Amino acid sequence: MDEKYVSWIIQYLQGQLGKNELKDFLNWVNTDAENKKLFFDIKTLYETNTYPTEYDARKSWEQLSRKHNKVIYRQRLKTGLQIFSYAAMIIAIISLSVYIWHNRNVEEESVTRYISIAYPNILDLPDGSKVHIGPQTNFYYKGDYGKKQREVYLEGEAYFDVAKQKDKPFIVVLPGQKIEVVGTKFNVLAYPEDSLFVTTLTEGAVKLFVESRKDTSTLKPNEQFIYNRQCQNSRIVKVNAEKYAQWIEGYYYFLEEPLEIILNRLERVYGYEFYIESNELKQIKFTGTFYKDQNINEVLEIIQTSVSFRYRIEKRTVTLYK
Repeated sequence: MDEKYVSWIIQYLQGQLGKNELKDFLNWVNTDAENKKLFFDIKTLYETNTYPTEYDARKSWEQLSRKHNKVIYRQRLKTGLQIFSYAAMIIAIISLSVYIWHNRNVEEESVTRYISIAYPNILDLPDGSKVHIGPQTNFYYKGDYGKKQREVYLEGEAYFDVAKQKDKPFIVVLPGQKIEVVGTKFNVLAYPEDSLFVTTLTEGAVKLFVESRKDTSTLKPNEQFIYNRQCQNSRIVKVNAEKYAQWIEGYYYFLEEPLEIILNRLERVYGYEFYIESNELKQIKFTGTFYKDQNINEVLEIIQTSVSFRYRIEKRTVTLYK
């Protein structure tokens, strides 16, 4: 990998290319599909600190190009931070290479594993099922997938579109919980650090097994199963399931959710850390929809239309206070 191009891309992302350099850069990206792929590898790392494995580079580049003439470049980082960014980017790229090498050798371990994938990322499973993987999500399945049963393992968020095979149930294994289906569409939100695991059914039917309680629940379309791992209790509520699947298109929908929970989820989308200094502020509820291409200031300004607070941003940390 030519360090010149890595440096070029970082300068572009930081708005530091001059007019002539910018023209050369755009020509370089457009001349080769591999150049586009390299650009979006680094762009994703730069924006989300995750390790992508698949890209819709052409579509993303066209969108970026349309926006290009509207962009006003400004100096974003001081010299010391620039040096740090360059070093961090090179380390991340090396890590990406190691990750790709690991996935090419998973057959030896009989496990196909996807870790910290940039999204939206659609995985095609051997049986024809499709899985949309969310940000900072761990997902894997073993080499015997589909022989006797179809079992996958999830820590994070995913939307499943399961191919129907009546004789081979599809099972999603979460920490302390299992979800079993035949053919259906549903969303699972189950980050291991969160106290709530949420399963939302779009169509079909699913059975949910909670290991600690040894009981079973069945969901119908437009129902949501919310399991509190700390209290070990659960409830089923009626929802518009389509809205909870909109994240695969880049839209995040929240209905009367506490601000703390909203920001916890947005941390994974934007790569920022959020701190709320007021306990009262943490519990204030908000309803709204965000698009992942909105910047962090736009997101906070939307929330401020119905919630009164102030905030400050320091590097990748956002602090909210009364």
